[in-house]
Amino acid sequence: MQENTFDIKTKKISVVVPVLNEEQNVPLICDKITEVLKNYNFEIIFVDDGSTDRTLLQLQSLSSKHENINFISLSRNWGHQCALKAGLDHATGDCVISMDGDLQHPPELMITFIDRWSQGADIVHSVRKEDPNLPFLKKFTSSTFYKIINKISNLNIKPGTADFRLLDRKVVEACRNLNEDVYFWRGIIPWLGFTQEYIEYEPNSRQYGKSKYNLKKMLGLAINGVASFSLIPLRAASLIGSGVLLIALAYLAYIIIQFLIGNTVPGWSSIMAAILILGAIQLIFLGTIGEYVGKTYLGSKKRPTYFIKEMNAQLLDKNRHKQM
Repeated sequence: MQENTFDIKTKKISVVVPVLNEEQNVPLICDKITEVLKNYNFEIIFVDDGSTDRTLLQLQSLSSKHENINFISLSRNWGHQCALKAGLDHATGDCVISMDGDLQHPPELMITFIDRWSQGADIVHSVRKEDPNLPFLKKFTSSTFYKIINKISNLNIKPGTADFRLLDRKVVEACRNLNEDVYFWRGIIPWLGFTQEYIEYEPNSRQYGKSKYNLKKMLGLAINGVASFSLIPLRAASLIGSGVLLIALAYLAYIIIQFLIGNTVPGWSSIMAAILILGAIQLIFLGTIGEYVGKTYLGSKKRPTYFIKEMNAQLLDKNRHKQM
């Protein structure tokens, strides 16, 4: 039996927090994390994803007062998933904990993350318990999305999984080596393998501001998730197209037989309905194919998924040292 030589005193913990217009929440979450991890060697990396309020000024001020608080300011709003990638790319800890900047992810849960990590877990996921006050539409769309993506891909994403998780350094290195044009971390992390564990939690109430994930962003995330991990929509288009062709050929044979025996098949309306339905199906599948082709085209350009406008000097030095 292999002895567990894990010593938390020799480990450094990085906490990555993407933020977008969270100027009031930033000092609060900073205090919470510092209080929870006061007995550990840790750093916090805030990734400002193009905030238009005073979030960046708050981060600059906090960074100048605390040597273990760092910030990265992206050149514009690149999206939450790209901001997470920026944080992972620059974190220097032996493990990285990612969490949102609205305090809905309870910082106290990080202690349980670290405990599971010390026992051998490479990845510790958090799974949000269902909120009974959540609107029915949000529950339904979320549940349906997870069922569909698990069904049509080789993934097993647990419903309620959030981007609040711990990753061991070797997992972080695997993430850093990925070169995707679209990141869907809720699918990528389970797909990586390693030793994974799950912990349930009850989300806190948001202190200030409102959620940045509107319907458009949620829909975009869902499409990216499906397009990144499954070819089933393309295969379904081929199968359904073949099935419709067989039906059309059978109907054509029926019409010819009726003509040969002297009957005329009535039904201008039914033919028009069939044409419209087939036209709609074709347009849907053309759009699906176009989604994949478009993503392939954009991916072929090999453009970076984010640009950094500025970061604090301490983090810059750490990363320079890491690269040497």
